[in-house]
Amino acid sequence: MSSNFSLTTFANDGKLEQVNNALAAANNGETAIGLKTKDGIILACEKYISSILVDETSFHKITNISKYIGATYAGLGPDFKVLLKKTRKDFQTFKLTFMDDLMPLHSISREAANLMQEYTQSGGVRPFGICMFFAGCDRDGNHLYQIDPSGAYYGNYLLFIYIFYQNLSMKDN
Repeated sequence: MSSNFSLTTFANDGKLEQVNNALAAANNGETAIGLKTKDGIILACEKYISSILVDETSFHKITNISKYIGATYAGLGPDFKVLLKKTRKDFQTFKLTFMDDLMPLHSISREAANLMQEYTQSGGVRPFGICMFFAGCDRDGNHLYQIDPSGAYYGNYLLFIYIFYQNLSMKDN
């Protein structure tokens, strides 16, 4: 393990150390699954309560951004709250600008991905330790997007957060 915590320090394999650490944090999170069907989208995730003192109903892993867009994550909960707050602000800006409740899902995914990518190269912050799913509908139909800690985002029909990274790391070895 490297003792250099600079954001722009590359490992021997050409990857950024801090982004690898963020991917490891996402990999340590609970499993999240997104499935796009012709009739809608299914989001499912594990909900691990770390203490019996935590009220199970006060903790939500799947939340709404708007009436038509939902999100879930694997990784660090506080990082999700920061990104959730930003995406809700982006949605409100869109709604007030265009007087429309159907924000294109690729736009909100792109905005969150831009912030995540910005945090991989800005001083004084660390990359977000989460992978997120955005699911919902807009004028073009149903969509499912995944956003990685590196800021990469893509749409698909079936996505796994935890299992995906576990299998990916096995291929590298």
